[in-house]
Amino acid sequence: TLVESQIAATENAKFS
Repeated sequence: TLVESQIAATENAKFS
């Protein structure tokens, strides 16, 4: 879902 995509992007940015 779009929400899944958003949280994935947020987590990825946070993880970087």
